[in-house]
Amino acid sequence: MVYKKTNYYIKGKVTVESFKDGKKIREISGENMVVNNGLALIRDLLFHKNVGPTHLEVGESDTATTATMTNLVSPFSGKDDARGLLTKSYEDEVEVDPLKRTARFLRYIEPESDLNGSTLKEAGLFNRYNGGTMIARFVLPEAIDKSLGIKERVGWEFTISRDDQVLPSLLVDHGLDLIRDAIRNNNQPDLKFFDNRKYLSHVKLGSSDDATISSMEGLVSELSDETPQGE
Repeated sequence: MVYKKTNYYIKGKVTVESFKDGKKIREISGENMVVNNGLALIRDLLFHKNVGPTHLEVGESDTATTATMTNLVSPFSGKDDARGLLTKSYEDEVEVDPLKRTARFLRYIEPESDLNGSTLKEAGLFNRYNGGTMIARFVLPEAIDKSLGIKERVGWEFTISRDDQVLPSLLVDHGLDLIRDAIRNNNQPDLKFFDNRKYLSHVKLGSSDDATISSMEGLVSELSDETPQGE
């Protein structure tokens, strides 16, 4: 059998909405780049490390993002509200497609923020309040002048996808769900694997050579005398 190459994608989208007196007055959106350190953190989430995104920071540079960036280009100095805590309530406020493998995060910048008078041009996801690792960066397609009385809502989402091609080792749908939930929950997701653990811990062998398809949830033909290892 000739196996084809596959590609896995972690696609990011950022939406920034401005509100005045409870009414939305502006919305801009675009795709972000998951930088190299961000990809490494997503990898670590699969190995029982709590390193997912917790904070969003804004800055004032419109320099294009490169994969090797480790911080915002021009973060705001001395502004307490420059980096703020994320909430996971995005689904409660924005209609989403439940079938998509998407992890979503939300942050508000309040009307009375100390960022008033600043021009917002970039945003980054980080895994702690001080220092930490930048996971992804976004350059706003339109600069935002933060002013008194205006609340900014920044929604950040990641969608996990895969080319549907035949492979010797195919990351099945539940595997994609695992990655999504690890990003979303900043921990190991409660998915039902062979031993109900919340992280990758076992290898299981079987006797079928059927090709893998993305909807599979277990081995096609398990060995009857298989004894779990690693307990």
